[in-house]
Amino acid sequence: MLTKFGKEWETTITGERLIWGDFLAGPEAAVESRVYTEATDLKATTKVLKSFLEHYNEDSKAPMKLVLFFDAIEHVSRIARIIRQPGGNALLLGVGGSGRGSLIRLSAHMAEYELFQIEISKGYNKDKWRDDLKEMFISRALKNIPTVFLYSDTQILWEGMLEDVNNILNSGEVI
Repeated sequence: MLTKFGKEWETTITGERLIWGDFLAGPEAAVESRVYTEATDLKATTKVLKSFLEHYNEDSKAPMKLVLFFDAIEHVSRIARIIRQPGGNALLLGVGGSGRGSLIRLSAHMAEYELFQIEISKGYNKDKWRDDLKEMFISRALKNIPTVFLYSDTQILWEGMLEDVNNILNSGEVI
């Protein structure tokens, strides 16, 4: 690093892990005025995320009880950054029950995005799947409402569902 950039590694990298986000001003700050900055104080960052979680729980019909340990804080900051990008999307992998859905819900709330998730029921078929996708596009996309589409592996009933999701991510259309 010294030969390429003229700086010592120890003087450039001050912490063990880096956390960045535009949410550090808290839930009171307007989304449009948030500034993307480094989270240098872990306790303050945890406090801000807990206030977002409390805010989420006040608004939600299904409150979440999350433990915001360091890895969870890192994941929330990454998810929040990704979904705020134009066309941002993420594939989150992990063991069932590890909190992926909860962290996505919290990140969507922090970004003031709506969350759309299909509900699989007995008799769910291709027509209902297409109707759910149409509802999402018509009710949110055409009205320019920022939305997170949460789709879990347990909701995959046939291969064509994945092809439709792939088409949405690639072209924005369901063929």
